[in-house]
Amino acid sequence: LANAIEQLRPQGERSLTSPEWMMYNILDLRFIQRERIREIARRLADYRPPALPPRGYRGLYARMVTQAPEGCDFTFLQHESSARWTDLKKK
Repeated sequence: LANAIEQLRPQGERSLTSPEWMMYNILDLRFIQRERIREIARRLADYRPPALPPRGYRGLYARMVTQAPEGCDFTFLQHESSARWTDLKKK
């Protein structure tokens, strides 16, 4: 059972809230770590993501980088009148 659960483990850092980690977290907590179902539900419900860093590059990145459909760039580097991907896709 432990091997089967470990094969479900997604790549990267463990997250209690991301959808790709949800199944692994529940199975690991219940069957490997022997947590009670109520405790698992409480832990998942109580999780709050960490606050954004107020300063530095990480803070700048978290606040100012656009998402993939918008070009994955800092907002202050984009020209206001530049065509965005969504605008080009409509034509």
